[in-house]
Amino acid sequence: MLTAATAFAAGSPSHRKRLLAANPKPVPPFTPIQPSSTAETLQVLISIKQQSMQVFSGQRQIGFSPISSGKPGKETPHGIFSVLRKHKFRWSNLYVREPMPFMQRLTWSGIALHAGELPGYPASHGCIRMPDEFAKQLFDLETSDRHVIIADTPANPVGVEHAGLLKPASMVETHKYATLTPQPPLRVLLTRLTGREKTLNAQKILNKLGFGAGTPDGYVGRKTWRAIHNFQKSIELPANGVLNDATYHALRSSNGAEDYPEGHLYVRQGYKPLFDIAIPLKNAEQPLGAHLLTLPEEHGVRNKPQWLSVSLEHGTSRAGLDAFLRFTIPDDVRNRIEHRLGAHSSVAISDTGLGPETGKGTDFIVVTKHYS
Repeated sequence: MLTAATAFAAGSPSHRKRLLAANPKPVPPFTPIQPSSTAETLQVLISIKQQSMQVFSGQRQIGFSPISSGKPGKETPHGIFSVLRKHKFRWSNLYVREPMPFMQRLTWSGIALHAGELPGYPASHGCIRMPDEFAKQLFDLETSDRHVIIADTPANPVGVEHAGLLKPASMVETHKYATLTPQPPLRVLLTRLTGREKTLNAQKILNKLGFGAGTPDGYVGRKTWRAIHNFQKSIELPANGVLNDATYHALRSSNGAEDYPEGHLYVRQGYKPLFDIAIPLKNAEQPLGAHLLTLPEEHGVRNKPQWLSVSLEHGTSRAGLDAFLRFTIPDDVRNRIEHRLGAHSSVAISDTGLGPETGKGTDFIVVTKHYS
């Protein structure tokens, strides 16, 4: 006699899928979201490994729910996101007649939080599904511009203090500035020099040298390819338009700088870029990991503010702070940041650089694991 277990083991992938659909796994109950303080930072932490979601107000968990993430072939990307837009009800524009009640958008490429069926295993097209009532409770919270962290097993938020962390301008200045011109939370990204950042630097140097690489954006388009080709030709390198190590080294030398710093700092506010700059990074050969530091509304004393730190994979409670302190931020840059720094501002730290999901109408979207 063919049992369900042997049929499952022997069947085709599509047959196994039908068996799973017919035999959903037990799903733990959700814990209703408790009231939170507006002075505390709201964050949503999602564990793909545990198929669960935790809602935090500061360091206090105020809600828990099972989830269903992306199924095999449609896996949910891991990383640091923020809620870009909310819709009480919306039909998917990628999948025909796929309802998405209480939808909270995380990317413009189609990843969102919403109510949906929970069979007890990853089953979505990439979004995070929640029980209807929990999705409604989360939707009703002030989640716009708040962060959502997706990882295998993200660590819980911890408070960190250090004189080297960014500090808001004096409370009088900050209050006066906020009263006159209300500003969205400031977003800072600290990363190492990766492919896009190297291309961005190369474009700036090429433009400075008069080769016309177009608007620096970190991508090799037709103008950038032609500029690299002409530069290579001018110094008798193989003229193939490829930004290889030899070309990049020659560009740096031509610019009069023996070395570019190994770190990079980006600043955005209100979904728009403000500025970016290369900065020194200590022990650049060592990985940074992925971390998020967030400034609560009540952030402690001016000389030693308390930030909330979350690491995307379990590490020491100081992991985010230690990664931040490896960067040297020039005083003038620090000043520019600190005069815009307010409640719920954040610093993301990652090895993966400025990814393609970050763009018009987004905060920094730091994708640490992406499935094609």
